[in-house]
Amino acid sequence: MKSQEELKKLVEDCANNKRRAQEELFKMFYGKMLAVCLRYMHDNDTAQEVLQQGFIKVFDKIEIFDFKGSLEGWIRRIVTNTAIDAIR
Repeated sequence: MKSQEELKKLVEDCANNKRRAQEELFKMFYGKMLAVCLRYMHDNDTAQEVLQQGFIKVFDKIEIFDFKGSLEGWIRRIVTNTAIDAIR
């Protein structure tokens, strides 16, 4: 796992639309967040679609992440809400 300073740099780079940083963040949390999506969606294709939508939201809002909580928890909340929205 990355140190707090490395995570701050990664988040900053993602906020500045650096594609490699966004790819790194996506790969870092892909497995855990796909598992979250699979709890809500019952097929793999739909779960991956929801995961993609969730990460689009993450990258749109990442500049407001303030490191007061965990980055993983913040991403998980966005992905969970995206899955719930997809069910509605």
